[in-house]
Amino acid sequence: MRSCKFCFVAVLWCWFWWAPSSQANQDEQFEILVLHSYSTDFEWTQDIHHGIHDVLDTQSPSSHIRVEFMDTKNIYHADYLAYLAELYRYKYRDKPPDGVILSDNNAMAFFNRYGRDLFPNAKVVAGGINRAMPPPLHSPVNSVIAEVLEHERTFQHALALRPNASNIYVITDHSTTGLALQEELKDIAQNMAGSATFHYLHGLPMAELMAKVAEFDRRDIVYIGPYFRANNGETYQQSQVTKAVAATSPAALFASWNFQMVTGVMGGQLVSGANIGRQSAMSLLRLLRSEHVASFQANLALSEAVFDYDTLRRFGLSLHRLPPDAIVINQPQTFWQQHKQVIVPALVVITILSLLLLLVWMNLKKQRALNHTNQQMMALDREVIETQQELVATLGEVIEVRSHETRNHVIRVAKISRYLAGKLGYDEPTLDLLEAASPMHDVGKIGIPEEILHKPGKLTPAEYHLMQQHAQIGYQILSNSERPLLVMASKIAHQHHERWDGTGYPQQRSGDDIDPFARITALADIYDAVSSERCYKPAWSEQEVLGYIKENRGAIFEPKLVDVFLSNFDEIRALRNQYL
Repeated sequence: MRSCKFCFVAVLWCWFWWAPSSQANQDEQFEILVLHSYSTDFEWTQDIHHGIHDVLDTQSPSSHIRVEFMDTKNIYHADYLAYLAELYRYKYRDKPPDGVILSDNNAMAFFNRYGRDLFPNAKVVAGGINRAMPPPLHSPVNSVIAEVLEHERTFQHALALRPNASNIYVITDHSTTGLALQEELKDIAQNMAGSATFHYLHGLPMAELMAKVAEFDRRDIVYIGPYFRANNGETYQQSQVTKAVAATSPAALFASWNFQMVTGVMGGQLVSGANIGRQSAMSLLRLLRSEHVASFQANLALSEAVFDYDTLRRFGLSLHRLPPDAIVINQPQTFWQQHKQVIVPALVVITILSLLLLLVWMNLKKQRALNHTNQQMMALDREVIETQQELVATLGEVIEVRSHETRNHVIRVAKISRYLAGKLGYDEPTLDLLEAASPMHDVGKIGIPEEILHKPGKLTPAEYHLMQQHAQIGYQILSNSERPLLVMASKIAHQHHERWDGTGYPQQRSGDDIDPFARITALADIYDAVSSERCYKPAWSEQEVLGYIKENRGAIFEPKLVDVFLSNFDEIRALRNQYL
């Protein structure tokens, strides 16, 4: 009782302090404009955009977000920029933004030219800025987040993996970014004099570049920047050149942007566009809430050492040569990672069963030590039985809370399944077996996360895919025995979501290829489920239920089984009502 009072007081205290601030956040409504330098097909821009939404969608759900893509990789001319300024002035004249996020240098340069005239009262954050400098005193940009590319660390990672490399080939394109990058890399190369000889392949068209790349030695190192434009005017998709170089080069390929991690790239100290987007959005929200934000942010942790497992293996390199904080992508999952969602619940069940056996053994030991009078023996027997019943009930509750369904649901499914099988002519021993096996049809849900099982709304495609795995999990749990009951239960658990027309899961079985008892259990399960109220839906009317079953005769359900169900529906309804 004392602990309950303490919990109640703690809840009131938390509500007192948290509720006002929560309400204040909910009342905040901002007009936010996201101005991207490049187009929607630019992967770096997509990463920044996703990072921005990661923050704004969760921390400021009531804000209205507008997005503009300037496409300055394809066109960057004074007349075009002036046209964009007029367009934005017209679009936002009635509802100017409270805050603006600028991604990359061209958007910042545009805003430095036109921003004060367009949106004089907006708070502005510029993210992902190359060679960034603190904003001038009267700049319309309040805070600049520098895109700090740790090229030298990437070179150090590369040389640690390829210590015998004699040559480092640097590949850059002919864009403004590529020209600036080449100069920056030349400065770094001077600091690394003696490590290897640097060679620069700048702005070469695809065919010429591939001919050069094919001549590299396997021991060399290739470092590639974003490759968008060649010196002859040819343009390429974001990852097109990187993929081609990785496929052609005998030497290992390294990079410094996470969007460059296409097939065949070894890795490097990668800057994450999503991290820049998240930092930009968080900085803007703080500005809009009148919190202090530094005008120049150059020391944020925006990069991480990332390497590709398949490429490391292709070059015969050990993971032990990677830096301690390295992230390895595409690495095969361990047995524990693959099966932990099944193993953890199974260990819980095994532990409870072990405790059950231990307590029973302890009670039996106690029983043998007691006086052998009839009254004492009877009292001790009752204690042992009650202890077993309580532990079994506890085990049942542990399993039941893993699913939306209640104990009465599985009883009703068992009774209706037995009734339908009886009408189909199965003998009594088989009916007994089916009645005992059908309640275990959803045992695999013990391996599904609770946040999915108890989600009140519709599942996302990813969540629904994970939920579908309960059929395979249930089969794995039950299929390790040759006992008739568990053999039947494993087939029911595995196949009760298959459909007569072959569009079910997990094996897309169809027709008579589906186990007959799984077909029976599926109809009983769906009938009771749609007739019952759940946290994520109301109960259907009897007319809706019957209409659904008739509509799916030959689709979900076996036609003959539906006919038996409908012709005996009054008895089935009465049987179900007995266990409501």
